[in-house]
Amino acid sequence: MKILIADDDKALVHMLASKLSERGFEIFAAYDAIQAWMAIMRYVPDAVVLDVSMPGGTGIEVLRKLKQFPKTSAIPSVIISGLTETSLAEKARALGADDFLAKPFSPEQLLQSLERVTGVQAPPAKVAPEKNPSLAFRILVADDDAATRRSLEALLTKWGYAVTAVGGGQQAWQILQSESAPQLALIDWMMPDIEGIEICRMLRERVSERYTYLLLLTSKSEKLELVRGMNAGADDYIVKPFDPEELKVRLAAGRRIVGLQEDLLAMRARMKAALDSVTRGAPPSKGNQ
Repeated sequence: MKILIADDDKALVHMLASKLSERGFEIFAAYDAIQAWMAIMRYVPDAVVLDVSMPGGTGIEVLRKLKQFPKTSAIPSVIISGLTETSLAEKARALGADDFLAKPFSPEQLLQSLERVTGVQAPPAKVAPEKNPSLAFRILVADDDAATRRSLEALLTKWGYAVTAVGGGQQAWQILQSESAPQLALIDWMMPDIEGIEICRMLRERVSERYTYLLLLTSKSEKLELVRGMNAGADDYIVKPFDPEELKVRLAAGRRIVGLQEDLLAMRARMKAALDSVTRGAPPSKGNQ
């Protein structure tokens, strides 16, 4: 079932998307009213979740347009808001909203609301099989703050990663230069010996077939600083204090990138092997007879 979640709170959207995906929903995200309407017209979801307050318009305005078009008028809708006035809920329902949820609410509450408005019960969450530690995806964590490092190590281990945690940039750099380096690294920007941004720069200057996906962990939130980190070679960043569900989603994106790069290397190796086989079996040229 396709669900659109529209809210300018990206951490909330990522968290809800992660939880609902575990229950079999296909989630589309929008962070303003314009994106929401474009996604509705393009994907025609089975239900929409619309925040009242968004850039570019309100969820109420999107709902009004939704009900005006035959193509979308029957789509069930849930309006969400941090405003709890009874009049707002009544207005939403008067315009055709099927349900109204006041923030804060839990993913389970949203799930129950979606089940009510669609009439479809979500399948139970899949129980992940027990992971073999030797097959776990390896990740490097580098942060000089011991409490943050321990917290990340516990969280990532819970998610099934094989974690190598170090407290300094020099240690991280030594590990990333090795042939057995993890292909996913979570690096703190500010460290006393080598800063995370410098590790990104040095790693990208190296010539290597194996790609390491670098995610900067930072308390910097200024756009220019974040752009500087990305220009240095970071693939993504997450701002402290971070939301665990947002971190989980960003790491999953990194794993997909690494997987695609591994697939390309494997394909290249197969093509080279096939070419070598053809070359060995080719008859000698006339000049060599």
